[in-house]
Amino acid sequence: MARTTAKKIDRQTYHASDFETASGGTAVDVLNKLPSVSVGPDGTVSLRGTTDFMVYLNGKPTQMEASVLLGQISADAIENIEIITVPTARYDAQGKGGIINITTKKKGLEGLSVSANGVFGDAPWGHVTDKYSGFNLTDRRGGGGLNLVYNKNNLSLYGGLNYNKRNVNGARIGDARLLQSDGSYYHMVASGERPEWYENYSANIGVDYNISEKSNITASYFYGHRTEGRSAFYVYNNFYGDVDKNPIPGIDPQNHWIYNPNTDNRYGIFHTGNIDLTQQFDNKSKVTFSLLYEHSELSRELSNQNYAFDKSADEVGEKLAHYHQTDNTPLDGVRTAIDFEKELENGKLGIGFQPQFVSQAGGYQYDTLNVSSGSWERIKHSAIVSIFRGQFMLDISTTRQPLAILV
Repeated sequence: MARTTAKKIDRQTYHASDFETASGGTAVDVLNKLPSVSVGPDGTVSLRGTTDFMVYLNGKPTQMEASVLLGQISADAIENIEIITVPTARYDAQGKGGIINITTKKKGLEGLSVSANGVFGDAPWGHVTDKYSGFNLTDRRGGGGLNLVYNKNNLSLYGGLNYNKRNVNGARIGDARLLQSDGSYYHMVASGERPEWYENYSANIGVDYNISEKSNITASYFYGHRTEGRSAFYVYNNFYGDVDKNPIPGIDPQNHWIYNPNTDNRYGIFHTGNIDLTQQFDNKSKVTFSLLYEHSELSRELSNQNYAFDKSADEVGEKLAHYHQTDNTPLDGVRTAIDFEKELENGKLGIGFQPQFVSQAGGYQYDTLNVSSGSWERIKHSAIVSIFRGQFMLDISTTRQPLAILV
């Protein structure tokens, strides 16, 4: 299907309905089809070659890591995506590399509109069971969504529920080496299965009410939850040798084998709620009062084990080491804004002020198992960072080119 886009001097708008192959996926799947956006193998999103950009949800800024947030928004809940390459002063100065503004569905016909979708896929011929761990690797995928919109007179209500789960079958062959002080190299040659899994669900609700012909109030809430994980079941052959893995006279190669199963799970939770009140005036001007609250949590759980491995018998032996790491980084942010806009003869004048407060805590725990005694040794660390700032914006746009001043 051909892409339907709207171009302006500072942005380009894409309609998600033009990317039907992303149905059942997330915002990352939609963005991966846009010419100015790229997605790396690890899910990292880049805008015009940089990760230094901000994500706006329904025109409101977010502080959560862009790649994590985008993975929590269902593609089926998206109305359109704006790629803002030249942010003016009305946008947050943190988006140096640009802004991706995602608008969720909230428009429909008069009365109640309901849309539902579902997707399921599998490749059973590609299923694999790891012979050492017994883990079943699949390429199964499934999900669905339900979106509702109600319009009546001056009132609009909208909401949606979306779910998506995907398993990815995979294997890895690795070859790493470390240079030693005696000129030799410590080689670590690995191979094994490497499955991945992704699961996310989200819910949103909103209301748009025209109090009068010149007064409007809107409010919305969005919740997203994402789990992203992978396991690895590697067999390592470790030894000392020259750069080409050949034995070095006088240096013991210490050739040995290790079985290394490890699992890494990452979790993301995101809440945002906002309320806006807009008042228009007869002189083609308007003022908007906004309040936004955001809460997010990124956490991780990593378990890493080493076992002795008998290559000749192809058997896993006794446990040699076990490491366990967890971390959690909750974030709370409050942002208020007062924006004034006035239409000019050849353009528009905008003045605004945005006080904001962001508090982010961070903590991690690292546990090491004493294999002999069976007891764990624990290291814990935590910290809290709070930031308050105010931002004044002057935005003058003409029919030719915008001028923005940020203080």
